[in-house]
Amino acid sequence: MSPEICAKQKYDGPATDVWAAGILLYTILFGSQPFKAQTEPELYKKIIKGQFKMPKIIEENGIEKFEGFPEIRDIATIKNLLADLLNVREESRIKTGEVLRKYAAWFDVDIDLTA
Repeated sequence: MSPEICAKQKYDGPATDVWAAGILLYTILFGSQPFKAQTEPELYKKIIKGQFKMPKIIEENGIEKFEGFPEIRDIATIKNLLADLLNVREESRIKTGEVLRKYAAWFDVDIDLTA
């Protein structure tokens, strides 16, 4: 659930979907949910504050990698993408079209985004 839903506020469907995409991407990359807590109220507080941890970054042969996930490349892009998707401020959260424009190289998207 997005921060605005956890806070029982009105929400924008597409922005909430972007948040969900961030949760899904984190889970696909790292095999766990980004937000963890013992109780539901504690979980909601963490989501509302955007409190989650990225895996530790290590350097191996001059290349930064996530510890435990050596196959994941381009650490800076992933950190920025997740920060954009999981922005707790709904109005500042990246829009779907912006994701493709800003991160096309990471997604290896070969489409015309000017149309």
